[in-house]
Amino acid sequence: MARSALVTGSSSGIGRAIALRLAADGFWVLLADVRRDPLTGGEPTDDLIRGSGGACEFARADVSSRQDCDQLVARAVASTGQLDVLVNNAVLAGRHSKPMLGYRGSGF
Repeated sequence: MARSALVTGSSSGIGRAIALRLAADGFWVLLADVRRDPLTGGEPTDDLIRGSGGACEFARADVSSRQDCDQLVARAVASTGQLDVLVNNAVLAGRHSKPMLGYRGSGF
């Protein structure tokens, strides 16, 4: 069974680079982001991974939603039987800005 990874913010930037590397290293990768298309343009991360022979799935998800987070973990486990790596890379910015999950405004 392949090792599995969940990468949030995987459509662009650092999350995209991490997801591509994990896939190149043989991981099945669940790609999670609020959008599939990279912010800078180009091919979606899932197309790049599949094009190079890797295995992945894309899931539209908002990490400020507890339900979305729970569903991501459940989807990874359902697809591979386990979740080996979790990369919390998503940034909450722009029109998607919201308090981070669990933050109550009293500090960290």
